[in-house]
Amino acid sequence: MDPNPELDPRTAIPAGLSEGCAVVDPEDPPAGDVAGAPGIRLAIASFDAAMSDLPESPSDDELLAAVAEVESLSRRIEAAQVRLAHLVRAASAPGLGAESLARRRGCRGAIELLQHTTAASARTLSRRLRVADRVAPRLGIIGERLDPVNECAAHAFAEGRLSLECTDLITGVLARTEHAADPEHLAVAEREMVAAATGDGGELPLHDDSMRTVARVWGSFLDQDGESPGETVAELKRGLRFGRERRGLVPVHGALLAETAALLGRLCDAINAPQASRRPRFVPVEVASPTAGTGAEPVEAAHGGTAKRRDDAVLDADALTPTDPRTADQRRHDALATLLAAAAKQAETPQLGGAPVTVLVQVTAEELSSGDGAGWVHGPDGAPLPVPIGTVRHAACSGAVQRVTQDATGRIIGLSSPQRVFTAHQRRAITVRDGGCVIPGCTVAAAWCEVHHVAEHAAGGPTHTDNGVLLCWHHHRSLGSSGWEVRMHDGIPEVRPPYWTDPRRRWHRVRSPLRPPGLARSA
Repeated sequence: MDPNPELDPRTAIPAGLSEGCAVVDPEDPPAGDVAGAPGIRLAIASFDAAMSDLPESPSDDELLAAVAEVESLSRRIEAAQVRLAHLVRAASAPGLGAESLARRRGCRGAIELLQHTTAASARTLSRRLRVADRVAPRLGIIGERLDPVNECAAHAFAEGRLSLECTDLITGVLARTEHAADPEHLAVAEREMVAAATGDGGELPLHDDSMRTVARVWGSFLDQDGESPGETVAELKRGLRFGRERRGLVPVHGALLAETAALLGRLCDAINAPQASRRPRFVPVEVASPTAGTGAEPVEAAHGGTAKRRDDAVLDADALTPTDPRTADQRRHDALATLLAAAAKQAETPQLGGAPVTVLVQVTAEELSSGDGAGWVHGPDGAPLPVPIGTVRHAACSGAVQRVTQDATGRIIGLSSPQRVFTAHQRRAITVRDGGCVIPGCTVAAAWCEVHHVAEHAAGGPTHTDNGVLLCWHHHRSLGSSGWEVRMHDGIPEVRPPYWTDPRRRWHRVRSPLRPPGLARSA
């Protein structure tokens, strides 16, 4: 791109680029346009021409240079927007009466007038005016011109070295603390924050997210008595509430204290983080169907069937690990579900009505046996909410949930027995064997897992260690739809991946990392 192109004197467009560009004659503004800002129109035309001149496939240096220049230009435009909003507000002052610009344009005030003119939100315009209070020149009592309140920030903002967001951060913390801080300290804080954001101190400039932390630290220093009242406000505003169920989802609203949010975040991270030290390994034990040219024989895959062992071949879990399709938000949701289910099982958890916390799920016997229809879960406010039949089956298999079965008339014909829940002794034994969720690639530790009845309890499956495996909340809930299959063979769990993960669909025996190497061979 030529840094000094020859400009067309009428359009300010570099020579050779006017073809295909909208040409604006500053002496003949378009219909409906208002003359008086030809310089701005020329600048827009010049910018359009410069962007048209940018190659479709620029080099790395050209691309990054263009990004930096456009960002600098956008910051100058933000400064101009603040300045113009300040002028509109001054021209629309209530004290002007009928001469107010807003009144003459049929608006109640400057914000409404600017909304109609710019289509920007009231929140955006309020921020511009808030920043203008700190960086725009002021008028004294007798009309003399005064410097901005925050002169250092005002200069950097006008020069395009501070964004509107960063300027709002810096001037905002100074405005909130000026009642308590020493003026010299305020001046030092302003200079240091501007230097940190622009790199004037010789360091690399900080981006706006980092400046948020810098501003918070300076605010604590400038108003050291401000944290206690703030803490009181936070305590009063903390809360959590449930919305109304809609399409199977219950919205959650509220605000957590910082330490509560930090604890929840760390717990979610602990559940979702990779834990290579506890990843189980998988030994292929059979092929689900004959493979052409291999001579392999099909083996019965039913529970308790005889498997054709191939202990000489060990398959790394990474070979079976599929890409997790869940979003980060979905993983956090599932981690929270895991935490709640685990907490409900703890002896330290407060009881409800003299009994451990229990979620009731209602379903008719016909729907449960057929797998069609839906069930009902008693929601956070006690009202029944519809849930898919798969959710009912998951609930029936979890030790933290009790199932009530009704016939078509509503008569209760079955109440799940507490004996079907795996005991603490059984759970510890299964933990030693499995080590954690048995699905390849899942890193959820045993403490956060549920014990799954491989043969359903409703179908006569026993509550025995030979019929229980560890699954995390997500894989337990999606077992019937994800393509993964689980079975037991001689008291050892075996898993079969979906076709898209392992086209041969082999069964793989789970080997916990807690078992010494070579134990399988010596058994």
